[in-house]
Amino acid sequence: MGEGWSQTGYKRHWIGIIIHGMVMTTLFGIQFLLFLLTVFYYMQQGAISRWEPVFEDEVQVLIAFEVVWFVGLLWSFAYRWPLSVQSIFLRRCTLDEASFVAIVARQKQVEIIDEFKMGESIIQMLVAPVNSIFYFLFSYPYIPSGYEITYCEVAVDKMTGTRRFFHRMCRYVYNEDTAMYSIGNMEVGKTMEDFLKQSSGLTMEEANKRLHTVGRNMIPMEKPTIVKNIFQEFCKFFYLYQTFLVWTWAPYWYYYMFLVHSIVRITGGVVVGAFQYMSDSVLYQISHVKGSVKVLRDGNFVSIAVTDLVPGDIVALERGSVYCDMVIVKAEHVVVDESALTGEATPIAKIPIDSSLQGETYSAKHHAIHTVSAGTTILECRENHQDLGLVLSTGTFTTKGKLLSDVLSYQRHKFKFDDEVKVVLCILLLQGIFLVTMVFHFLQDQFVYAFFYGIFVFGTVIPPLLPTVFVVSVGISAQRLRQRQITCTYSEGILIAGKVNCAFFDKTGTLTHAGMSFFGVWNDVGMADNVKLGMAVCHSLRMSAKGEMLGNHVDQASFSSTGAKIVVTKGENVVIKVAGKSYTLLKQNEFDNHRVTQSVVVQDESGAKLAFVKGSPESIRALCDSKTIPKTFEGTLRSCSKLGIYQLALAYKTLDPGTDVSVLTRDDLESTLKFCGFVHFQNKMKSDTPKVMKELQGGDVSVTMITGDNVLTGICIAREAGMIDARSPVLLGRKKGEEVEWVNVDNDQVTNEPYAGIDIDLALTGEAWTTLLTNDPKYAKGIFTHIRVFGRCNPSDKVSVVTTAVELGFKTLMCGDGQNDCGALKSAHVGIALSSSEASVVAPFTSLEKSITSVVDVLREGRCALSSAFKVYSFYIIYGQLESYLQTIAAYMFISFTEWCWVFMDGFWSLLMAFSLPLASAAPILSPYRPTASLLGPRTMFSVCGLLAWNFFFLTMALVALNKQDWYQCRKWTSEDVSNVLVVGDNYETSVLFIVGGFQYMASAAALNFGYTFRAPWYKNYVFVGLVSLFMTFQFVATLVPSSFSCIWRLNCDNEDAVRLVTSLAPMAINNPFNTTVMPVGFRWTLAIIMVINLITLCVWEYFFVNRLLFKLFDFKKASSPHFPQSEKSVVLA
Repeated sequence: MGEGWSQTGYKRHWIGIIIHGMVMTTLFGIQFLLFLLTVFYYMQQGAISRWEPVFEDEVQVLIAFEVVWFVGLLWSFAYRWPLSVQSIFLRRCTLDEASFVAIVARQKQVEIIDEFKMGESIIQMLVAPVNSIFYFLFSYPYIPSGYEITYCEVAVDKMTGTRRFFHRMCRYVYNEDTAMYSIGNMEVGKTMEDFLKQSSGLTMEEANKRLHTVGRNMIPMEKPTIVKNIFQEFCKFFYLYQTFLVWTWAPYWYYYMFLVHSIVRITGGVVVGAFQYMSDSVLYQISHVKGSVKVLRDGNFVSIAVTDLVPGDIVALERGSVYCDMVIVKAEHVVVDESALTGEATPIAKIPIDSSLQGETYSAKHHAIHTVSAGTTILECRENHQDLGLVLSTGTFTTKGKLLSDVLSYQRHKFKFDDEVKVVLCILLLQGIFLVTMVFHFLQDQFVYAFFYGIFVFGTVIPPLLPTVFVVSVGISAQRLRQRQITCTYSEGILIAGKVNCAFFDKTGTLTHAGMSFFGVWNDVGMADNVKLGMAVCHSLRMSAKGEMLGNHVDQASFSSTGAKIVVTKGENVVIKVAGKSYTLLKQNEFDNHRVTQSVVVQDESGAKLAFVKGSPESIRALCDSKTIPKTFEGTLRSCSKLGIYQLALAYKTLDPGTDVSVLTRDDLESTLKFCGFVHFQNKMKSDTPKVMKELQGGDVSVTMITGDNVLTGICIAREAGMIDARSPVLLGRKKGEEVEWVNVDNDQVTNEPYAGIDIDLALTGEAWTTLLTNDPKYAKGIFTHIRVFGRCNPSDKVSVVTTAVELGFKTLMCGDGQNDCGALKSAHVGIALSSSEASVVAPFTSLEKSITSVVDVLREGRCALSSAFKVYSFYIIYGQLESYLQTIAAYMFISFTEWCWVFMDGFWSLLMAFSLPLASAAPILSPYRPTASLLGPRTMFSVCGLLAWNFFFLTMALVALNKQDWYQCRKWTSEDVSNVLVVGDNYETSVLFIVGGFQYMASAAALNFGYTFRAPWYKNYVFVGLVSLFMTFQFVATLVPSSFSCIWRLNCDNEDAVRLVTSLAPMAINNPFNTTVMPVGFRWTLAIIMVINLITLCVWEYFFVNRLLFKLFDFKKASSPHFPQSEKSVVLA
C-alpha cells in the first residue's frame, strides 16, 4: 500500500455483537434513567400527581439522580474515548476474512499557522497516559509517532466476492497473490502506441471485471443532508459533556432551565451543522456525477451510466460535462472549456493522437492537447460516434478526483489556537474543579444540593457554545464573499486569509487584461515575408462550428494582423490562406511551458515544406544558428521589454520535401533555425490593479509578480502598478554560465551582488532563481523579501517561489487565471483563481467576476472573520468566568437567581450576544496589522483578563456599596437552607448580583464590538447594537423604576406588582420576611452610576489600551514577520 503502512484485519463475532448491543443499550438506558428519576422527583414534589411517589423524600431521589448521573458520565466518556467504538468489539483475523481493516499510516503533513509547540507538548504529556491505558484495554495495534490509525469497513461484492474499502478517498482491493489490499486502479498503457491499439473498445465481460477492480466512476462522498450534518455535530465528544450538564437542570425545580439550556445547545449545534452542510454541499456539487454516456462494448455503441465507466473504455464524445480523464483517439473538431479545472478562461481546441506519436510515453502535462480531463466541459464535437476518446482513469484517480481528495481527505492547515484551545480547556477544567470544591465547602452541610450548585458552576466555566466560535464567523464571511461573486470550497481558508502577509500575482490576465493587442513587428533584413507567414501559420487556433476563432489571445491578435484565413478544415489537416497562397498544416506542436516554444510544419502549393517555431526570444535564440542572430537582437529585446511590450520571436527552416513529418521529433524540428524577427504586443493593465497594489501594501502585505513573460516587461508593469516605486532602482539577476550576474535595469551596468543594508528592489529570471536556490539557498532566501518580480518562470519555477515563501514562514496568497498557475495556486496557503466557473477546484477561492479586487475582499473578510472569532471567544470566556463567580458568590450567600434571571443570563444574553457579535462587516480598507491568532497571546490575554478584572472590581464595588447601606443591615439574607430554589432568590443580594453582573455581560460584549481596523465601525453592527441597547434599557429601567416590569426578574418588586414566574400560572408573592425587594432611590442611582462607569471603563480599556496602546507596546507588525536565515555571505537586506 505504501511505505510505512500496515494493515490489520478484524471481523465481527457474535459475542462482540451482543456485547456491543448491550453497551449501546446501557448508554441509552442511562439517559432514560435520568429522565425517569427527573419524573420521580416531580412526583415526590407533588408537581405530578397522577402517580404515587416512588421515593420517600426529596433527598433520596436527588441522591439516586446524582449517582446515576456520575456513573453514566464516566461510562459514556470511557466509551467515547476509543478512536473507533466498533473496533472494541471486533476479533483480529486474516485480511481475506476481515470485516474491518485497521490502517496504520503516516499522518498527512499539516502545516501549523504560528506554531505553539509548548502547548502541544503539554497536551501530549497530559493525554499520553490516558491513551496508553485505553490502547492497552482495547488492544490497539502499535502506533508509531507521526502515524495514525483508521478503521475501514470492508465491503464485499456479492457477484464476484471482491473485497474492498476506501481510505483517504482511494479505493483499495484485496489481492489474493500478495494477501494484502492494494490501490484499486489500473493502467491502460504507457505509450501512445498502447492507446492506439485499444481503439476497438472492451467486451462487456472485461468491462465488468475492471469495474469490480477500480469501482464506480465517482468520488466517494455521500450527498450531504442538513439532518445528517446536524446529527454528526451532536455526536461529537463536546456535546456528550454538554448533554450530562443539561440533565443537572432537569430536577430541583429548574426544569425550565433544562429547556433553556437545551435550546441554547441545540441552537449552537444546528448553526454549526448548517454551516458545515453549506460547505459540504459546495464540494458535493463539484464531485457529484450523473448522466449517461455512449461507449464501445462488444463492437457496438451502448448507453451506460457515467458511473459505470472504466479505464480502457472507448467513449463517444458528446457536448457537456466530462466525468473521466481520457485521451482523444479519433476526432476532427473538439473544443473544451477547462476553466473549472485550470482557471483558463479561453476554450481549448483538442486534437487526436496519431501514429507519429507512437513511440512517445504519455504525459498529461506534455500531451495536454490530446487530453480531456474530468471536470471540464466539451463545447463542440461531432455527433454520431465520430469523435472518440479512450478512458485513462476514473473516480478519485482523475485529475479532478486528486484535487478533491486533497481537500476532503485531510486537514491541510492547523492554527496555533487549535493547540492553545486545549491548554485553555485544561486551565478551565482545573478552575472548574477548584470552584466546585469551594461550593461544596460553602454548602458542606447540604451535600445533595451542593452537587447541583457545583455542577451549575462547572458548566458555565466551559461555555456551551464555545465550539461555534470559529464556525459561525467563517460562515458569515463566506456568505458575504458569495454575494461578491467569490466562491469558497475550503472554508478554513478564510481564517488563513486573515494572516496573509505575502501575495503573489501572475501578470497576464491577472494584473493586466487577458487580451493582447498587436503592436507591430521587427524583422531582420529580408525576413518580412517569413515573419508574416510565421504569424499566419504558427499558432494553435481552430475555428468553431459557429465560425468563431478559438485559441489564446496572443495567437488571435497575431493571426488577425496578417489578414490570413482558415479556409478549409479537412480531416486532420488545416488549410490556411495568406497573401493569396494556401498552406497545409502537416504537424503541430503545442506550446510547451518548459520549452517556452510552439512549432508547426506547413506545406505550400508547390510541395515545399517549412517549419516555423515561435516562443520567447531567449528560447528562440538558443534554437537558432548563431550566425542568423542579428547584432541588434539584445538591444531590441531590452528596449522593448523596458517599455512593457510583450515580445515573441519567430524562426524557421526549410525541410526536405521528402521529409516524413510523422516521425519527425520535436527536438529535430526545433533546431538549427534561422531567426526571422520579433512580434510585439501590448498588454494593458487593468484599471483597478494600482489601487489594489496600494491597498495591499498599506495592509502590510508584500506584493510580488511571478510571470512567464520577459522579466523587463514584468518590471515595467510592476512599476506602473506600484509594486515597485517608479523612481526606485532595480537590480536584475540573470543567469550567466553557472553563476548569477546582477545588472542595473536602468543603465544596464553590471553591479555587485546585493549586500547588507542596501535599499533596493530586485528582479530575477526563473533560471537565475533556480541557480541561486541551488548554489546558495541561504543567500537566495536572504534576499527573497526584496525580489519584486520573477520573470520567464515556468510552472515549476512558480511553485518553487511560493514554496520558498512558505518555508520562510510567510502566510502566502497566489492569484492567477491560467493553467500554468495551478501548481502555485495549490502551493500557497490561499489560492484565488480568476475564473468564470463556479465549480472550479483549481483553488480554494474563485472570483467569478475575474476581478483582482477579489484579493482585497478575501483578505478583508479573512481578517474580519479571524477578529470576530476571537471577539466571540473572548466574550464566552468572560461570560463563563462572570457567571461561574456569580454562582459561587451565590452559593457562599446561600442564595440563587430567580427564574427569569436564569433565562436571560443563560438564554437570551448568552445566545443573542454571541451570534450577533460576529455580524460586523469587514473594515473597508486593510489595516497595516493583522489580527492575532493566539488565544494565549498578549492581545487576547490583556483583553480578556483586563475586562474580567474591571468587571470584578465594579461588582465588588456594588456589593460593598450594598453592605454599607443602613437599611440593608436589617434586611440581610440569613437563611442557610437552599433546598427550595423558588424562595432563595427574593433578596437584595440576588438583585445586586443580577443588576450589576448581568449588565456586565452586555457591557463586555459592547466593548468587544470595537473591531479596531479589522471590522467596520462598532455602530455599523446594527443587529448587535440594537440588541445591546434594548437589553441595557431593560436593565436600567428595571434598576431605577420599581414596577411590574422589574418584577419580571423579582427585583425592585413588591407584592402589588408581582407577576407570574416561568413555572407558575399565577403571580407569586415575594418570598422574604419584608414582602419586597424594592431598594431606596439613592441606592438605585448608585447602582446605575456604577454600571455606567463600568461600561465606559470597559470600552476605554478595549478601544484605547488593547486596540491601540498595546499594538505600540507589542509591535505585532514586526512580530508577525518570519525569520530569515543568514547565508554564508551574510547578505540579508535591511
